[in-house]
Amino acid sequence: MFPSTTLVFLLLLIPFVSAGPTDVAERATAIDTTSHCSKCSRFFADPSYEPNLPSAGLFDTVVAGSYSHLLNQWSASGATSGSHCANLVSLTGMTVAWKITWTKDGGTGVKSFTNIDLDTGINQKLSAISTIPTTWVWSQSTTSVVADVAYDMFTANTAGGAAVKEIMVWLANFNAGPISANLTTNRGISTAQFLTTLQGGTEATSGSATLTTSAFNLVIN
Repeated sequence: MFPSTTLVFLLLLIPFVSAGPTDVAERATAIDTTSHCSKCSRFFADPSYEPNLPSAGLFDTVVAGSYSHLLNQWSASGATSGSHCANLVSLTGMTVAWKITWTKDGGTGVKSFTNIDLDTGINQKLSAISTIPTTWVWSQSTTSVVADVAYDMFTANTAGGAAVKEIMVWLANFNAGPISANLTTNRGISTAQFLTTLQGGTEATSGSATLTTSAFNLVIN
C-alpha cells in the first residue's frame, strides 16, 4: 500500500500566491455513487471479456455539486486488454471523495485520465485569479505501475476557447515521465489567457491499481 498522501497545496498560476484554504459550509449532498466501468475499446465486441463489469461509456460524466467526475478513457484502444471502474463516494460542502480501479495491459502511452473537474470559477483571466487553494488526501494500492497522480490545467486565448497551454502539477510519479518540457522555464504564460480547465486525477499507462481519494477540494478565488 502506497502511504496515504495528504496535500494542502496552492496551485500557482505564476505569479499568484495564496493566503490559505477557503472556508466552506460542510453539508452532505446526495450524489450518484454508481460504479462506472469500461473495457478497452477493442474488447467491446467480446462479451466473454470481463462480462460482469457494469457497462459504461469511455467518457461517462457524473455531476456532483461544483464538480464533474470524468471517466475520460481517451486512449483506451492503445491497450491490448484492461478495464477501468470509477465512482464517487461522497460530497460534503466542497469536499468530494472518489475511487478508481484500473487495469491496463499493452502499449506504452497513457490510456486514460479519470479525474475530478472543477466546474465553477473557470473561464476567468489568469490576471483575475488571486489564489487556488486545494486539499487532496489520497492513497494508492501499489507503486508497481506506470502512472501519475496530478492536477491538470488548460488555458486558452478566450473564455471557453480552444486550449493553447497545458500545465500539470504532478504529486506522484509511478515509473512514468512527463511528455513535455517545463513551461515556466522555457516559455512562460501570459496572464491575459483564460483558465478553462482545472482538474485532478490519475493518468493510467500500464499495470493495475486502485486510487482512493478520501478528500478533495478545489476553489478558484
